[in-house]
Amino acid sequence: MMMPLDEAADSFFEALPLFRNLTPPQLLQARALFHSQRVRANHTLTTEEQPGEIVYIIVHGSVKICTQGGAVDTVIGLRGPGEIIGEMSVLDGVGRSAMVIAQEPSLLFWVSRADFWNVLWEMPPIPYNLACLLAQRVRQLTSQVQAMATLDVQGRLARQLVTLADEHGRPCDGPHPSGAVIIPFQLKQAELAGMVGATREQVNRLLATWIRHGLVSRKGAYLVLYRRDAL
Repeated sequence: MMMPLDEAADSFFEALPLFRNLTPPQLLQARALFHSQRVRANHTLTTEEQPGEIVYIIVHGSVKICTQGGAVDTVIGLRGPGEIIGEMSVLDGVGRSAMVIAQEPSLLFWVSRADFWNVLWEMPPIPYNLACLLAQRVRQLTSQVQAMATLDVQGRLARQLVTLADEHGRPCDGPHPSGAVIIPFQLKQAELAGMVGATREQVNRLLATWIRHGLVSRKGAYLVLYRRDAL
C-alpha cells in the first residue's frame, strides 16, 4: 500500500546518513521525491535480474537479501531501519543481484531511478555520503570473506551474531542481565546457516550450547546476546 509522505517524515530524513550535510532547502527538495509503502511479511520487493528502477529506504521493519540456488534461498544479508536498498543496480544499470524480501510488516520510503539520479547531480553531499555508505559495505563484505576463509563454523556464527548485535542490536527490556542486546531480526536457523556457510544442524547445536551456558537466549523469534565478549 502506497501513501504520500507527511511532516512526520522530516526528522527521519534529517537523521539519515545519506542526507548528511544537506541544507534545509535541499532536504525538503529530496524529501519531496520520496513516497511511502507498507508491505506485509514475506513480500518480495525485488527479484534477481530485475531492472533497478527504485531505491528503497527502510523506515520500520526489516528485510532479508537472498540469492537463489537449489531448493533453498541463501540469506546473504539483513537490513533494518535507516538502511538503503537497491542503490547499486540503479547506479550501474545492471539487473538486481539478489532478491529482497520483507521479514516482517515494514514501512519503506522509495524513490524512482530518475529522481534518485536528479538528487545525485543536484546535491553534492549525497554522492559523497553514498560513496561512504558503499565503502562501508565493501569493508563489511571483506571482513565476511576473511571470516569464511579463516574461521571454523563456531567462529563464523559467533562473529555473525556479534556483528548483527553491534550494527543493529538494541538494549533488551524485561528480566535480562545488564548489557543484554536483542538482535531485531527474525533469524531462522536455516537462514543463519546460509549466512555462515554451515548446516542447520550445526547452528542448532551451537545455539543450544550457548543457551545452556548463558551466552545467548531466545525471545520469541529473536536472539538475545548476554555475553558478546565470551562469544
